Amino acid sequence: MRRYLLPILFVSLLYWSCEESTLPEDCSGVEDGSALVDSCGICDDDPSNDCLLDCSGEWGGMNICGCTENTATNYDSTATFDDGSCISGLTCESYYNENISPIFSNNCYTCHSGSTTSGGLNLTLYINSLNAMETILDRVTREEGSGGFMPPGSSKLTQSEISTLLTFLEMDCE
Repeated sequence: MRRYLLPILFVSLLYWSCEESTLPEDCSGVEDGSALVDSCGICDDDPSNDCLLDCSGEWGGMNICGCTENTATNYDSTATFDDGSCISGLTCESYYNENISPIFSNNCYTCHSGSTTSGGLNLTLYINSLNAMETILDRVTREEGSGGFMPPGSSKLTQSEISTLLTFLEMDCE
C-alpha cells in the first residue's frame, strides 16, 4: 500500500498544480470585466446610461414633478407627480385678476372692453370671462387665419398663456 501512496500523492500534486487560476467574472460573465448591475437591473459597463432616481423616487421613472392641484397658484398642467410644492388658498377671482386679466388686457381688450364689445362680450368683467372661457379657449387655439381665430390680425397666444387660460377653466369656478 505504501508503494502506491507516493505515486498517488505525486499525481495529485501534479494535477492541482496545473489547475488554471481564474479571475472573478463580472455580471455579464466576462473574466475580470467591469460591467456592473445598475439600480434598474441592467448589466453593462457604460455608466452614462445608468438609470436615475426620478423626483417620485422611482428608478428609471419618467415622472414630471410639480404642483398638480389646479386651484394652486403654482399649478403645473404638465406635472405627473405632485411634489408637495402647491401653494393653496387661491380663489378663482384672485387667479383671474392676477393671471387671466393681464392676458386679456394684452390681447383682447381692443375688441372686448368698454364700449367696444365685439360679439357683445366684455372681457373686463370676471363673470363674462368665466362664462365664455370654453369658447375663448376654442378660439385662441385655432390656426391663425382660420375662421373664428382670436385674436384676429394678431399672432397666436403663447403656449404659456393658453395653459393659464386652461388652468382657469379647470378650476371649475362658479
